[in-house]
Amino acid sequence: MTGAPRPAELRRNTHPGLAVPCARCGSGAGRACVVPATGRRMPEPHPSRTDAAAERAA
Repeated sequence: MTGAPRPAELRRNTHPGLAVPCARCGSGAGRACVVPATGRRMPEPHPSRTDAAAERAA
């Protein structure tokens, strides 16, 4: 495996918040948010990231 993100058409359950980078944890666009203290992946993006994606889409 190369660690490269999958193309959007191959991803399942792509959350719209993943379209932008996360200012809170530093995850890049298309990558899952992580808990900064532990590095564990979060099931949902940070709320601020979701808000930023909504603003970008508007």
